[in-house]
Amino acid sequence: MTNNTNDMHFDLIFSDVAVEDSKEAFAYLTKQISSLIGTPEKFLMGMLVEREQKQNSGVGNGVAILDAKLPRLTRPIVLFLKLSKPIDYLAADGEPVDMITLVLSPEFENFKHLRRIAKVARFFTNATARDALRNAEDYNAVRMVLQNINAQKKAAA
Repeated sequence: MTNNTNDMHFDLIFSDVAVEDSKEAFAYLTKQISSLIGTPEKFLMGMLVEREQKQNSGVGNGVAILDAKLPRLTRPIVLFLKLSKPIDYLAADGEPVDMITLVLSPEFENFKHLRRIAKVARFFTNATARDALRNAEDYNAVRMVLQNINAQKKAAA
């Protein structure tokens, strides 16, 4: 996360990812992050699947927000996955999902973890932000969208 806690920031961005379902999306995410954080893919995958079985992370408007707290994680990480085509996700609104965010926090950060999730959820309630991210063609375009939205928020404050 950035120094300005009001700014939206993704630590890792994956764009134009082709998957057929949520399980493939989870596998992609765990493969990308496991070596970076030193946690086995199988452990991460099991945790995401278990959490998803308890509560679907599809929040609506084509967005899913996954989260986990990990014992050996030393800093929070927010990943953004933009799919090449929407997948059936059993989201609350019945719409397919084309954007997935994974919020990872150190195990001891209970309140801060909840605040991170809330911040991501608030960000994705903005239809302009969602549309801009959908239209962003690559990593640099996603970064530019975030910069523009953060600048607009500061100007409005």
